[in-house]
Amino acid sequence: MKFLSKSKNIRPPKKLTQAKNMIKVGMSIDIVMAALDLPPENRPLLEKFKIGSTIQRLRKNIGVTTKQMAELLGLSGKNAATELRKYERGVKQPTRPVKLLLNYILQGTRRNDRRDILPEYTIASNLTRESPLKYVYRNEYPRFIAVLLKVDPDLLTTDDPVEILFNDFVYSNERDYCFKIINWIDKPIGDKKQYMKKGMQLFEDHKIK
Repeated sequence: MKFLSKSKNIRPPKKLTQAKNMIKVGMSIDIVMAALDLPPENRPLLEKFKIGSTIQRLRKNIGVTTKQMAELLGLSGKNAATELRKYERGVKQPTRPVKLLLNYILQGTRRNDRRDILPEYTIASNLTRESPLKYVYRNEYPRFIAVLLKVDPDLLTTDDPVEILFNDFVYSNERDYCFKIINWIDKPIGDKKQYMKKGMQLFEDHKIK
């Protein structure tokens, strides 16, 4: 696809580079097109680049490989990683299901515009009925919901203040609580224990009763 321009004084490659750099820093396609006086014919090219740039940035932010990112976006088969690279380079437009998954995962990534109002972890109570249970939410990828359960210290003992026991359980011998993941909102890639331990440690630090 050729990069079109209303202006004949500036070479198309220069405007293309300017447009990509503006999109990389988060500017919307509408603003970029207006600022560079680009005709509508350029929108499909810029949209492919924006999606590709977003996928690449997201993959780096959450620390996964190309193959793992392809899996998260529902791509399968031996050519899945190759397909993802085409998306990242803007060579190919992702399918609608891939775009939906991408948008869903993006909701769990840390953004500067909401760091102050949406923390990495939150602790909540049951607001619909009386319950002694406390819940821990991880609001960033990989997101999960966990419940804090009181346990008998005579049944569970460990030398470490916070330790993974089995599956999705974390035990704290300081306050005799068991931290149980009840729902992984996102499929965790890599070592999921670090997020579970951090959730329990934050619970300990804040001395939630």
